[in-house]
Amino acid sequence: MRKIAAAIGVATATAVIGLAAGCGSDSEAAVPTGADVKGTYVQEGAGFDNGEPATWKDHTIVINAAEGQGFAGYKEYISRSTGQKKRETFNGSIGVDGEVFVADDDGFYEGRFVDGSFVGEYVEFGEDQQVMNATWTRK
Repeated sequence: MRKIAAAIGVATATAVIGLAAGCGSDSEAAVPTGADVKGTYVQEGAGFDNGEPATWKDHTIVINAAEGQGFAGYKEYISRSTGQKKRETFNGSIGVDGEVFVADDDGFYEGRFVDGSFVGEYVEFGEDQQVMNATWTRK
């Protein structure tokens, strides 16, 4: 009887250790570094701008500097209000859990890189209030 109880105890401990090792290593995607996300992306999005439905199409995002978990770059797009090309600089960081924060001239992004693309939200305060779902797809 003791041998059966000991065998069950060893089998249970082995299963628990195996599950814990699997949950903590290969089962989670690696957190990218700033260098991993350097490149050019196309940004698209949808949400609301000053109380009206709005979409983003063909905005360019360029991440051209990186060190450690940080990165910097710029975004270019055609302004809906003026019809002129605009360029804003930004700085970002990737947290140890993979969460990404990016601050530009007048707003911020929060999200994650998933399969090489950024997926998240953009929030802007002030006269030009916006909240948009945002996706950056690598060119």
